[in-house]
Amino acid sequence: GTKKPDDPPWKYVSALAGSDIQTNPPKTNQAVADSGKLFSRKIDKLTDQAILSDIDAHVDFDHMHDTLMAEGIAKFAQPQRELKTLIGQKRGSLANA
Repeated sequence: GTKKPDDPPWKYVSALAGSDIQTNPPKTNQAVADSGKLFSRKIDKLTDQAILSDIDAHVDFDHMHDTLMAEGIAKFAQPQRELKTLIGQKRGSLANA
């Protein structure tokens, strides 16, 4: 879904229209179907060279990679730790019952 209530529910579908694989939540897919809009494949269309040059000039790709990897791993690892703790607590309570 979108963060701003005024944004259309298909906002990110439009921006990320790519392959045949869709990982959108069912509610988003339904909003796309209800919108009557057609979203064409964009993954094969390269953006303007001026934009690509600007990105190359201003983006530190190593830093971006390191940041995304660290944040991504943390977002998966913390819930996993919490789940393991919860399972341990539940097992403990069942063993003592």
